[in-house]
Amino acid sequence: MHEFKELAGLRFGALLILTPDLTRRGCCWITQCDCGKMTSIGQGLLLKKNGRKSCGCSSGDSMTIKFKIVRLYRIWNAMIQRCENSKSTAFKDYGGRGIKVYPAWHDYRVFHQDVIDGYASNLTIDRIDNNKNYEPGNIRWATRAMQVKNRRNNVLNEESVKFIRENPQIRMRDLKKMFPASETTLYAARRGESWK
Repeated sequence: MHEFKELAGLRFGALLILTPDLTRRGCCWITQCDCGKMTSIGQGLLLKKNGRKSCGCSSGDSMTIKFKIVRLYRIWNAMIQRCENSKSTAFKDYGGRGIKVYPAWHDYRVFHQDVIDGYASNLTIDRIDNNKNYEPGNIRWATRAMQVKNRRNNVLNEESVKFIRENPQIRMRDLKKMFPASETTLYAARRGESWK
């Protein structure tokens, strides 16, 4: 059985080796080409004497095999960027207001292992409490619709709606004091209807 060699951070021609690709069988690596494209390439192809030296954009690279961009890696990278790169357009809503990434998740392999359960190609990463960090216990895989309802600027979020539904004894006038929402919205939340 083959084992991963220590290749992370090394260069093979135009390819920078980033991290093992744990979504594929065998020893494959997520690489980034100087052209910006990320590909997953088998370790054997990288280590061969005349092996891969680019994603395929280089005229000197005769191999034309296309590899899919690894979506989970892109999600991880975007999370790091919006929390730590002040030049990111999303930084003001994340790192700019103190949202951080759990220290161990700076290693993609640890992040992958911790969050892969529940991952699906139609879901995105979401913080359950928008005022807390990307960390164990505060993330989930959510649909776009779920994420829209969980935005900071929403009057009600899933947590407040759950509270309203689980406490039918609380009078409407008291709910209005607790949540800055219209009576119509609060009634809709209580009855299990769509809410904004």
